[in-house]
Amino acid sequence: MTMDAFDFGDGAGLVLAHQHENGGGWVAASAEVNPRAIVAPDARVFGAARVLGANRILDHAEVSGEALIDEMAVLFDRARAEGHAHVYGSAQIFGQACISERASVGGNARIFDQAFIGGSADVQDNAWVSEQARVSGSAKIHGTARLSGNCRIAGDARVSGYVRVFGQAHIQGHAYVSGSCEVSGGAVVDGQAEVIGFAVVTEGVYDGHTHLE
Repeated sequence: MTMDAFDFGDGAGLVLAHQHENGGGWVAASAEVNPRAIVAPDARVFGAARVLGANRILDHAEVSGEALIDEMAVLFDRARAEGHAHVYGSAQIFGQACISERASVGGNARIFDQAFIGGSADVQDNAWVSEQARVSGSAKIHGTARLSGNCRIAGDARVSGYVRVFGQAHIQGHAYVSGSCEVSGGAVVDGQAEVIGFAVVTEGVYDGHTHLE
């Protein structure tokens, strides 16, 4: 393996790196990439990042910090995994999406557009997070949930089932949203509130022990 000096543009300046044998993308000497993984010519893996599975890091995607990518997960377009993020399973991260801090994304989840997953949030199963949606705190997004628009999921909120959350909606606190319901507009679901079944919430603040279905 031939090492050279390469600047990953992260402020660290020139560091030892090599071009990955399977794809030709630059990998810092401090990072670890499985020989089976693909790192495309314009993709980058640096810092103390690890790509341990048969992963594909394509296009201009970047894996940095102490992020861990394993199993069959794929990053493409200009997607980023940074911090202590963990992306695994058959998850796909694309567009300009970012997985950061201690967030995890697994299963068949799709994170795309300008979506952001941070904190210690967990996105699993067949959930999609897109557009400018943000998931943070210790929030958990499971099932076939679809988050889009400028919605915000934070705190210890739980969203699962076939839920649709979009617009400027906020779900936070210890709120629980499940079933086939829809939360949109400027609605805020907070505290111990539950929105389940086929409920449709488009405005207002629901907190305390509110129960909607």
